[in-house]
Amino acid sequence: MQPDQPLPPPQQMMSLITGYWRTQAVGVAATLAIADRLGDGTKTVAALAAETKVHEIALYASRRERRNQRHEQRRAGVGRTGRLDSREL
Repeated sequence: MQPDQPLPPPQQMMSLITGYWRTQAVGVAATLAIADRLGDGTKTVAALAAETKVHEIALYASRRERRNQRHEQRRAGVGRTGRLDSREL
């Protein structure tokens, strides 16, 4: 497929769906003030879950989604730090 050609409808729909998921993951991080809680350091998901009083596995899933977003950004040429810290939220 050429870069200037539109995606087929199923791929367009999937792009919309995953965009929604990504927006929700960023919203969760903002609502829970994850960046503020990390400050300049790093914390485990278990520690963040205890601080925010949320289910550890749910928080992990949200973090995993954000990590996947960063992975896609790196593949596209965006920089990375390789750590779970406030600069990666």
